[in-house]
Amino acid sequence: MNRRLSWALLAGATALGLLALVVAARKDRPVSSDGRAPEIAGEAAAESGDTEQVRVQLYFVGAQGRLVREPRDLTWSNDPSTFAERIVAGLLEGPRAEAAYRPFPPDVEVGEVHVDADGTAYVDLRSQAHPRPPFAGSRAEMLALYSLVNSVVENVEAARSLVVLWNGRQPRTFGGHIDTSRPLYPARNLETS
Repeated sequence: MNRRLSWALLAGATALGLLALVVAARKDRPVSSDGRAPEIAGEAAAESGDTEQVRVQLYFVGAQGRLVREPRDLTWSNDPSTFAERIVAGLLEGPRAEAAYRPFPPDVEVGEVHVDADGTAYVDLRSQAHPRPPFAGSRAEMLALYSLVNSVVENVEAARSLVVLWNGRQPRTFGGHIDTSRPLYPARNLETS
């Protein structure tokens, strides 16, 4: 093979690789509240992706012991880990509707959040007041965990499951009932219709 053909093949492969990266990055973009993909202005904004508000669905504990959706506008990020962290922060702020309750105590904060290449989101919840998760009932524990899982996985396209950490460690159970030693998947059966 001559040198010119080799360079042409290398250039073509590089161009295809870059195209694949662009397509993959755009795939993780949610739809804005008006049904369009968010538009981002300027090169700096395009790199950070932190200028567009998008509508997400957060899941809170409802009065009937089920998860209820609450729409919230959050700042979009091209980075799935950053966007997942914003979703968790929104969830920890608590609901705006009176018929819903916060899934975690007010002193719980979001620590590190990471979405890895296989689609597992790692979410570290932190509380100085509670060295262990403060749940004392299987239903309360289940609703709190799945409010987190459903909120992240539904809104972050790159996330398929969630591993919850408490104060930097992965507990075997979150409050004695739900196995948190493995990734959790959304529980749609807990949502109100």
